[in-house]
Amino acid sequence: MTARGRTLDTPLLPIYNPKMKFASPLSAEPKLTVVRNSVSRTLRRLILRLASRSYSISVIQKALAREEVDTVKEVIRIRPELASCSSKVLRVGDHARTPLYLAVLANDVEALRAFIDAGANPNARVKNLTPLEWAAAYGRRPEFARLLLSAGTGAGAARSAVLESASHGNWGMALFLLSKHASTDATDTRGWTALHHAVERGNREVVESLLRQGAAINAETTGELTIIDLGRRSKTKVGPGTTALRLAERHPRSEPWLSITRMLKECGGLSRGSIT
Repeated sequence: MTARGRTLDTPLLPIYNPKMKFASPLSAEPKLTVVRNSVSRTLRRLILRLASRSYSISVIQKALAREEVDTVKEVIRIRPELASCSSKVLRVGDHARTPLYLAVLANDVEALRAFIDAGANPNARVKNLTPLEWAAAYGRRPEFARLLLSAGTGAGAARSAVLESASHGNWGMALFLLSKHASTDATDTRGWTALHHAVERGNREVVESLLRQGAAINAETTGELTIIDLGRRSKTKVGPGTTALRLAERHPRSEPWLSITRMLKECGGLSRGSIT
């Protein structure tokens, strides 16, 4: 097959246009003015079919770095074996990403499902977090967690998922994970649990759900944390050994902390710790 007298039989398929010249329709160098997605979908599909595996990896690397989820889906549809590549293989400069990470980041459930079906590893870490932990922190829909849990996410990631959702204030995801009996005893580097975060942020529903799931009500922090309260323009230092009840008591005597404080006391909570 030829295009204007040039054969399309090499990994890099030059396409010549009288108005713009570039080496590859899927990769534009900064010095060239090429509008993304200017090449038709049919032509992109043809090029990817003819491309070598190494070229396909190059395409997916650049698409991951640019967060182009549609391009990644197209590459993996044609070469599903690339879905299982690690972040080390797909790294471009400082961008160490995987297809599952990109699907969560783009909040694209269909892409996530396609990558899992193609064999993507649900336990591949990006920035020391698994796809489930990324979904717990930033996923807008519980469907992300459901798909990743059913794909075989490891126990360690499932254990810390509730903590990630609570620490980022992703309450819908936290409630979904708790409904699936996810672990509540994970702690961050300062010893904060999901219960600490839910109490500090004042989410009564999540606090109640955590207590119902058996969260350690008197778990103590292990490190110091400075909380900046923009509303009151103040800083609060939470020292080691602080319990959830002590955090609730530091807030004004108003809802939701009044009901949270009462709930914690009824469940045997103790007020310990240094808050200044």
